[in-house]
Amino acid sequence: GYSYTSDYDYASSGYDIGRSSGESSSWHFYQNNYRYWWWGNHESQGENTSQWENSWNRNHDYSNKSTSEYSNTQRFGSAVGTENSSIDLGNGDNTAEISVKGGERALGLVSSDLLTGSGSDTISISTNADGVIGYRNTNAGSQLNSSSDSYRYSSKNYHNNEYSSRSWYGYNQSSSEGDYDYRSEGEYTNQGQSNWDNEYSRTYRFGVSISTDNSSIDAGNGDNNINLQAVGGELAIALAGSSISAGHGDDSLSIIGLAEGEDSYINRNKSSSKWNHDSWHSNKRSEEYSRSYTSAYYWYNRIEEYSRNQEDESDGFSTSRSTYNQDYKYSRINRFGSAFGAQNSTIRLGDGDNEASISANGGERAEALSNSSLETGKGDDVISLSATALGEKSLIDQNKYLSEYSSEYSHQSDYSSQGEGTYQTRYGFGWWRPTRENTHAYNYSGSNQSQGKHQSLWVQDYEN
Repeated sequence: GYSYTSDYDYASSGYDIGRSSGESSSWHFYQNNYRYWWWGNHESQGENTSQWENSWNRNHDYSNKSTSEYSNTQRFGSAVGTENSSIDLGNGDNTAEISVKGGERALGLVSSDLLTGSGSDTISISTNADGVIGYRNTNAGSQLNSSSDSYRYSSKNYHNNEYSSRSWYGYNQSSSEGDYDYRSEGEYTNQGQSNWDNEYSRTYRFGVSISTDNSSIDAGNGDNNINLQAVGGELAIALAGSSISAGHGDDSLSIIGLAEGEDSYINRNKSSSKWNHDSWHSNKRSEEYSRSYTSAYYWYNRIEEYSRNQEDESDGFSTSRSTYNQDYKYSRINRFGSAFGAQNSTIRLGDGDNEASISANGGERAEALSNSSLETGKGDDVISLSATALGEKSLIDQNKYLSEYSSEYSHQSDYSSQGEGTYQTRYGFGWWRPTRENTHAYNYSGSNQSQGKHQSLWVQDYEN
């Protein structure tokens, strides 16, 4: 015979974890004062200040764990215990043991004779044909990701500028003043985790196992113990075309045929995830500004003034939640095999209190005593015959799915703006000096608000 076995296994695992965080704050202030004179009575002066402050805090945590495994098994081979042979142990309390393991074929006692003389003998013949073609691929892991970010920013700007000019034919002067203030702050957080566990495998089990084939076993007189067991894939026969005889004595006989043929495929995917998001923000801005201009030349003078005031602010928040779970299975299972305890055989136990147990367990066929005979002599005998054939051809198609999502947001803003201005001119000489004046003013205010909620749920529970 021959024997061949091929096994390939690969396994890997990974683990990664990390954390990062940061915090920063800064402050700045700037001020400038100036005053200039030029030839010809020109004067300019002003003041400018600026300051800002900025701070933030960030954190990030993550971890990633995974394990994968791949195996490929191919098992063949033909094994024989004894063939075309004779074994004679003679008188005495003898022990004879034959154990055979193979791939597609395992044979114990083939076309041979096994003899033991008088005495309490123990005979054991075991064959196992375990041919396999299969693979298995698994992958499992988890992931965690969490981050947060908070910030705060503010800035202020102020200016006050003046300019004047005088000459023999007239003068002009102007000024402007402004004050600007801005503030903003907010926070964002995100948390997510996921898990997975996947398997893809295929198993094909085969083999022919025969413990005793076309042979004879003679245990002689005595309290003998005889055990025959055949385990195979598509065929298992413990006693085939053979004979067992035992003389006077309390004998014990056990014959087992087990056929475990299998052709199965498993596809299993299980995953889950969950994440949360939260955020809020607040902004506020204000501005005050004014300017004036005056000029007089010869027979013409002008006065112009303008001022405005603006304010706006906004705030809002948003949240969202998501959950996902899936458990998917698609498997095909086919269990087959024919099992026989004794086939085309004869069994004679002789006188004595004998015990005989014959069983067959297969997929599509099982016979404990097939076209065979079992005889016992005088005595209190116990005989047990058992046959079970529970073949299986099943398909598992199952998908359990859950997806849930919810979100909420709200945003509000308010604004206002006021302003006014005056424009005046006068021209002429003496008593004729008409004046023209124009004034304007405005006042705007308003608010905007938006909010909403969203929820969704998808559930699927399918099984064939």
